[in-house]
Amino acid sequence: MLNGNAARISMVDTFGQEYFSIIPNLGGRAFREARETALDALEAAIAAKLPPGEVKISMSIYQLVTNASAVQTITNVPAIDGSNGVATPAINQVVQPLTTSANNPTQSQGFEIVVKGSGNVSATATIVGSNDGINWSSTGVTVAATSASNISTGLSSSQNTPYAYFGAYISAISGTGAKASVTMSA
Repeated sequence: MLNGNAARISMVDTFGQEYFSIIPNLGGRAFREARETALDALEAAIAAKLPPGEVKISMSIYQLVTNASAVQTITNVPAIDGSNGVATPAINQVVQPLTTSANNPTQSQGFEIVVKGSGNVSATATIVGSNDGINWSSTGVTVAATSASNISTGLSSSQNTPYAYFGAYISAISGTGAKASVTMSA
């Protein structure tokens, strides 16, 4: 850790040359995801025989769904222009993580759902994508979580999908006081 605010993650190639990344100390799951992303980037830099030194990466965590307590459909994903009548900001958010054209993603995305409640709770989210931020289609990815106690549980799935915008909706939820949230890392 660097002053507790960041960590230096490094690897050495077969010639003893060091490759490293500096990642922020985000705490918990976000830090573990950032560390894994950094390790993947370092491994890729070594495999590509890039010059040793710092390997810059960027990863952000985006909130797609916040504390949803009821089943939703694709119509609950807001259009960026408000044309479908879903108020933004709402429980569901839309993100545009990519800086290149719609069909040229710069990195893979990871999705995580967390469900909280009393007793047995479970939830499933469907991940959707769009190239215009208005018309949504399923990416084919769902994430699910189940908890047998009051402790939240999250599972993730990742992919490299060529969409400019991402959203999610809760396709199943059950349990006393169950609330589900979905995040995307990219």
